[in-house]
Amino acid sequence: MSQVTLAKKPQTARPARARPPAGPELAGPSAPEARPFSSPGILALQHAVGNRVVQRLLAAGPLVQRAHELDVSGARRLATRQGNFYRFRRVRGHRNEAGRPQFQHPATAMTAYSGAGNNGRAEIHPAVNTALDTLMAALLAEGARLDDESLKQAQVRNGFRPPEEAEGRAYLGALRKTIRQNPDIFGELEFPAALESQAISELGFTGSAAHDAFRDAIARQPGWTAGLARQLIQITAGFKAPRGGSTHHSGLVVDIDFPYATSRTNVNWHGVNRENNPGALRSAAGAWLNTFAPAFDFDSYNTNKEVWHMEWRNWAGTAADPNAAAASAAGSMLGGAAAGGAVSGDRAAGPVQRRPGAGPMIQREPDQPGWARPAKGSPNAGAKTIGKVKRLPIEGLTVGNRAADLEPDPDRANSSFTKKETSESAKGRAIVLIPDGLDPAQPVEVLIHLHGHGVGYRLEKGLKQTRDEALDKTEAQLEASQRNMIAVLPQGSRYSGFGKFDTDAYLAKVFEKLIALQQLPAGTQPGPVVLSAHSGGGNTVTQILGEKGQPRLPARLAEVVLFDAIHYSQRAKEAGQDPDYQAHTIRDWILRQLEHDLSELTSGERSKKPDQQLEYLKTSLRFRGYHTTGSYARQYKILREAIADWFKSQAGALGGDKSAVYLALRANYQIVDTGLAPDDHDALMGKSLGFQEALGLLPARSRSGQAPAVKK
Repeated sequence: MSQVTLAKKPQTARPARARPPAGPELAGPSAPEARPFSSPGILALQHAVGNRVVQRLLAAGPLVQRAHELDVSGARRLATRQGNFYRFRRVRGHRNEAGRPQFQHPATAMTAYSGAGNNGRAEIHPAVNTALDTLMAALLAEGARLDDESLKQAQVRNGFRPPEEAEGRAYLGALRKTIRQNPDIFGELEFPAALESQAISELGFTGSAAHDAFRDAIARQPGWTAGLARQLIQITAGFKAPRGGSTHHSGLVVDIDFPYATSRTNVNWHGVNRENNPGALRSAAGAWLNTFAPAFDFDSYNTNKEVWHMEWRNWAGTAADPNAAAASAAGSMLGGAAAGGAVSGDRAAGPVQRRPGAGPMIQREPDQPGWARPAKGSPNAGAKTIGKVKRLPIEGLTVGNRAADLEPDPDRANSSFTKKETSESAKGRAIVLIPDGLDPAQPVEVLIHLHGHGVGYRLEKGLKQTRDEALDKTEAQLEASQRNMIAVLPQGSRYSGFGKFDTDAYLAKVFEKLIALQQLPAGTQPGPVVLSAHSGGGNTVTQILGEKGQPRLPARLAEVVLFDAIHYSQRAKEAGQDPDYQAHTIRDWILRQLEHDLSELTSGERSKKPDQQLEYLKTSLRFRGYHTTGSYARQYKILREAIADWFKSQAGALGGDKSAVYLALRANYQIVDTGLAPDDHDALMGKSLGFQEALGLLPARSRSGQAPAVKK
């Protein structure tokens, strides 16, 4: 296999570099020698990507005037709905530890990256701006030449990251993940709760005095030994480092995100999720970065682990050099630490040679979305984009369902054997949906939906999609709502067990996890909440609504939505109790809300001002009940009749049944017969588009995110 020949760039002062790697070992003839752009090639690029990009390439020097073209003759071309993608049978990755920017610069030294492929959010050190712009322009130009979406859609996802608390939380999550993924070593042990705050603190590099003290503290905890603590640290160091040691702190490192296709029907963004690296590396964008990034003075520590992780290696002697007088005067360097182990990428490694004054650093990425031990082909292995909504499987939640739910239920004589249907555990897991364009500066509304009986959002054997995408169409309906909202889908047990479900406590843990995963900015809090349930999930909602004081109800409840989620209880009837207790519990709760609304509408100055009454109703509580035509219709009829009777009795107080106030309040409480047959029970959310309709009833909200009033 021949190597790609690269034109040499005039040498400048720089640290020792490893030899540029061989080109990707593609499945076909070897990559061709780089050659100058032909005039027709330049004209084609100008037409495809614009004159500005081509002129920047040609002005960048002799090196960039060479065409960095992939040989795709052995690659498979996939025509998908998202466009064309190349997929290589094999790409040989490489490592490069030379000249890494293992130092820190302050946030005040950063500037927003605005060059080719920017996403409007990434910040970098100004010294790397031109080089990064040139790299991205060349990558995008190659995408236009090949008509490959992985290259054409590539963007700089993130750059500078300060050593904040979120990084410590990511390290804590990594430690827990190591324990979960290695039961043969750690058995039933869990990370010691007493050491959580220490794990989150700035421990420095693996092998530092502070980190060794942390390791020894673990060894002293009940059930732990020195050997187990050492293995926990060593295994975790292979993919995650403690807070305070990332090459991203230098501002000279970026992650380049891009989509890739594994088939004509499956296109994913890698989302800097390490589980996606094999697929990303085999894409045209991954193969191009693996081969040509070193020619632009960028490289990953290991493209077999993170082909998207690009470190600028030509920093010596520039304004970004911590040894330069200008950088020193500006206080760019935050101090050198004692010698010790350093890391490659986001994993710990042995000692490295350090430049004078440069503290040993630890490069690592935040913990990534995804469930441990996913089923083969499961979308729960990592992040996935569906339409314009990012689907994020998360785990490690210490509230909600805590049962793995893979064995028969000992309390049910005829319980289904869940392991026959799925191999994925249900313990401490959820799916979070974040739409493209979510603005965390605005109130972030939340749809939290409790699934019915079955495997929930785990991948059922023999299927390729989970129910949120295949049946409920949750992603599509959230996108269509165009709300500044995320959806949280807790994973319960087969019989809709969600533990002692406290909504606000659960959402607090979910948001904490999303912040640690850098999916939301630090400090983001849940805004108004829509509480929804289907089928067996209604059992939990009924319990919450029936509790005195309703302490587990969201403090900022905006709407309750129930899909075939009110049940007749034969067991209660046999025990001489009310078999319709669920319908009656929810009916009584609705009537309390209506009485509360009536009091707000008819008290004080508002009682005489219909415009103020209507303004109140814009943000007051909503209720929607959707049902099929089967047995559930009887339960929902109890609610429909109770609501109708209340409005008939209070029409006068609301200005008559034709008044705007009456009609506005009436619209807030509705029971909807979807007309769907009983056989459509399981697909009720998707076929009725109930999520989309219910979310469409919510008002546009101001920056204050005023929560509706709720009577408890």
